[in-house]
Amino acid sequence: MSSLKHLNHSIKLKRMQGNVSARQSELSINLLLYSVKKQTQKHPFGVTIAVTIGTIIFAKYRRNIKSLYPMASLGFNYFK
Repeated sequence: MSSLKHLNHSIKLKRMQGNVSARQSELSINLLLYSVKKQTQKHPFGVTIAVTIGTIIFAKYRRNIKSLYPMASLGFNYFK
């Protein structure tokens, strides 16, 4: 019976850790989007040009730079 309690406890801990990591990633994405929004309001043309150039470069070399592909994807999604 104690092994079931231990298993149940470890499952609860894994779920809590998953919820915490999901919350942290959501907060960091919201912080990133807030920063981008503020910079876009201050310097709309500069940010647009920089994001466009960066997105094109990342999309062109995405097979060579696989770790940077999510940033290119965020750039594409930002303009949709």
